[in-house]
Amino acid sequence: MEYRHTQPTEHGSITQRQQVQWTMDATGPHEILDTLVVFANICEARALTLLDTPLGPWYQNMSNVLRAAMVLGSQSGPKPEISFENPSLYFPDVETLN
Repeated sequence: MEYRHTQPTEHGSITQRQQVQWTMDATGPHEILDTLVVFANICEARALTLLDTPLGPWYQNMSNVLRAAMVLGSQSGPKPEISFENPSLYFPDVETLN
């Protein structure tokens, strides 16, 4: 896998470390699965809105990968919150955008 190369400053590294530590301390299996549901739905929404661009298939692939990870992670343990599957969370009403 290739990563973007950035050279964080000393301050940036400390901030990143604090964020990682906070996330590790504040999340459990339920929160992680909920986050995967949200990310998968965001990717699906973007895939549909970017059908004619090179990013459309990328978002669809990411959605599929996230959903596969959710299936593996929830087979015999915690389950994600079903309310995050609400499409209105990801597709806002067109009238509210004007």
